[in-house]
Amino acid sequence: MARVKAISKETAKPRKKRTVKAAVKSVRTVARKAAMSAVQSAVKTATRREMSGQRAVASKLRLYRAPRPAGREMSGQRALPRPAAQSHHLHHRYNDRWVAFAWIVPVMAIAICGSLVMKSRVTHPVAHTSARLVSYFEQVQSRPLGDRIAFWSESLMKNPALLSVMGRGPTVDDTAPVFPTAYDCTTYVETVGALARSENGEVLADRVIAIRYHDAKPGFDTRNHFPEADWIPNNEAAGILKDVTVSIARQAGFVVSFVNKDIDKIAWFKARGMASRVLATEAEGKGKGTVTVRLPYVPIDRMVEALKHVQQGSVINIVRASRDRYPVLISHQGLLIWKDGVPYFRHASRTSQIREIPFAEYILSLRTMPWKVLGFNVNTFEG
Repeated sequence: MARVKAISKETAKPRKKRTVKAAVKSVRTVARKAAMSAVQSAVKTATRREMSGQRAVASKLRLYRAPRPAGREMSGQRALPRPAAQSHHLHHRYNDRWVAFAWIVPVMAIAICGSLVMKSRVTHPVAHTSARLVSYFEQVQSRPLGDRIAFWSESLMKNPALLSVMGRGPTVDDTAPVFPTAYDCTTYVETVGALARSENGEVLADRVIAIRYHDAKPGFDTRNHFPEADWIPNNEAAGILKDVTVSIARQAGFVVSFVNKDIDKIAWFKARGMASRVLATEAEGKGKGTVTVRLPYVPIDRMVEALKHVQQGSVINIVRASRDRYPVLISHQGLLIWKDGVPYFRHASRTSQIREIPFAEYILSLRTMPWKVLGFNVNTFEG
């Protein structure tokens, strides 16, 4: 019995050695295969991520075209659909070369589109400007509208040739240029208002034309010739101007006054020696017949107490009594400018000189006029 156990022990030892060697070899084989599989899986994953990044960027740029699978370039077979497992890699990692330059395309597209939109809004672009004007626009752009009006009105008062670098401006079918070399009361107010409502010199002509002409259509027949019948109502309808006379009187604690007049535009044109233009106006049905006007005003005796309610840069219209010999009610225009708490009337006089005078003194000067002054109509520029 002991011999049998010894033989079994001897025969069992080599079998144990062979079993251990086989197990070691099997483990090594499995490990080698697992390592190779892991390497291959890592390579495939990296490749998929790189291709997914390229596809994601390319699809955003509308440039993606699915690559053909390797070995089937000439076979005519369709590329296999992308595995669903790749979808979660789309936002992981983009190809460095794409990422470095992909942002340029949308930025350039936005810049080009913005430029085209801005240019499309400018109907009468101004070709020439000056460094001084550019500096002025940058200096006042962030200020309130009333302060911009004060700034530009003073700039033109100190230097009436400020806009001479722009020449006469775009050619229009009118007797007056867009940018006059000498200002009357209305062209001064129009130019100051246009400057204050402009972001830069390029759009300035458009802003002047929008104020001076009905529906911003330049021409003698569409010009806002009559302040009470054309200039105020047309600009108010366009959202450029607002008549605040009634509001100011209410804030001051009294009832506003009104004056009525039938304005014969044709008679006015004929009196100015423009018979040929009158015929054209009649033919087109523009300015034909009589226009009835009802104009609000602050009485001259109440203007001093109402001044504290008048905003910086407001348009002041001088309202006269209705007379048959005069075709209008408003004879003069200017701007109210506050300086150190004192109101000034800044305007272009009949001699084309731009000057300012304390408003209280200006009121006194109007009391002795032969054509009676009733009071003042007040407007504010909008936008």
